[in-house]
Amino acid sequence: MSPYISQDKRDEVKCTEIIDTPAKLAYVIMQAAMNCLGTMGAGTPNWDTLSNVHKAMVCAEREFYRRRISPHEDEAIVRNGDVY
Repeated sequence: MSPYISQDKRDEVKCTEIIDTPAKLAYVIMQAAMNCLGTMGAGTPNWDTLSNVHKAMVCAEREFYRRRISPHEDEAIVRNGDVY
């Protein structure tokens, strides 16, 4: 699962809210997940739907780590020396 969708699909789901605290970010993520549960499956979500929403959130977290946190840590190693 990848966050890389076509540009026309990105325009459909743009987030325009101002998110300036971790609490607001968590809220928006939860609202998006709950919205997705309602959209992906009619009625009570089944295991596949729940699993797919969870998978998307985990993959997004890993992609954020790979693209933003890991490079930051690499720069800190260069600046401060490696731990090992």
